Amino acid sequence: MSITHLRERIRVQTRAYVPDRLGGYKVTWADRGDFWAAVTPMASDPEQLDGTKDMVPLRYRLRWRVGTKVPVTARLLWRDQHLRFLSQPREDVYRRFTSAIVQLEVTHE
Repeated sequence: MSITHLRERIRVQTRAYVPDRLGGYKVTWADRGDFWAAVTPMASDPEQLDGTKDMVPLRYRLRWRVGTKVPVTARLLWRDQHLRFLSQPREDVYRRFTSAIVQLEVTHE
C-alpha cells in the first residue's frame, strides 16, 4: 500500500459533556480533526449469519499513516456514517501505516 491509497476523509469525534439546566450534563460529540485513510470492506461469513445478513453491521479495515493519533474511545465519521473501533490500532511491520477493524454504528440521534 502506498500513501496514494489513503483516499477517504475520516473525522474524529470525542465525547463532550455539556451542562444542562438541572445540574446534570448531556453527552455530545465534538469534532477533533480529520485524517486521510483507506477503508476496505471486510467480507462476512453468510453461513454464520443464519439468513439475517441485513441485520449485521458492516465491518471495515481502516488504515492510516503512523503518527496520526486516533483514540480508541473516539467515534469516527465517514461518509455521514459513524464508525466505532472493534480492535486496537496496530502498526505494520514497516511502521508506515496503522490499521484497525471498525464497524458501522447504529445511531438513534
